[in-house]
Amino acid sequence: MLSEPIIHRDKVTLFNEQLLKFKPKGKEVISELMSQTSLFSRLYIFSQIRDCNIDEFFSELGGGLELWVAFGTGKGFWLIAVHEIAESLGPMRCYALSKFHSVMGCDTTSYFQHIGKRIVWKIWKLSDMLTTALCSLRKDPKILQDNILQTVKRFVILLYDRTSSIECIDAAQRDLFVRKGPKHSLLPPKKAALYQRILLPDVASSCYELIHCRCRSRCIDCKCAQVNLKCVAFYTCKRDCENI
Repeated sequence: MLSEPIIHRDKVTLFNEQLLKFKPKGKEVISELMSQTSLFSRLYIFSQIRDCNIDEFFSELGGGLELWVAFGTGKGFWLIAVHEIAESLGPMRCYALSKFHSVMGCDTTSYFQHIGKRIVWKIWKLSDMLTTALCSLRKDPKILQDNILQTVKRFVILLYDRTSSIECIDAAQRDLFVRKGPKHSLLPPKKAALYQRILLPDVASSCYELIHCRCRSRCIDCKCAQVNLKCVAFYTCKRDCENI
């Protein structure tokens, strides 16, 4: 996800469009980037992915560093003081932010339908237990303890019904089904679906690209052949194809 750091005078390019899909992101890349930029009083960051990459970078920052992010173009251009936001969030919420996005929704994970970021943020501010649970999930995602799972389930229930006292998410779904009707978008996910969502990584190790053949006759050098894939039977070229 992170490209190799490129330094030009007072500017640092963190993300590169051509390498975005192929370069893995790791702490060693971030550490290398920070060591090469330690002499700069200010950094200029160009980001193509809004949520997870900035979260990962910012979670590794120490104190005393100002970070400004340029946002928008033309008359809508403005600078965001990310270091001030991080200070207001506190170290634990900054650390938990990438896991929070992967569970609740971000650029690479679908969000809960009809549940906007403002609602999620308001409830998160009232739940220190969720912050602790997300920090534990990020630190060791392979170990999912019952109390952590219960904290996340309770949080999701409150997203759909702030006055609910129900602890079981399946029971909360049944209760909302009776009171609000069978519309699926108004119901929280089942326990099994939420469990799989919690197991999602903070940042995907790779980005998949859908490749399919559009040829209507003989395929010799189609997109599938270029990446060493065979055309499947339901493509339009199936009757006269050399790549089957």
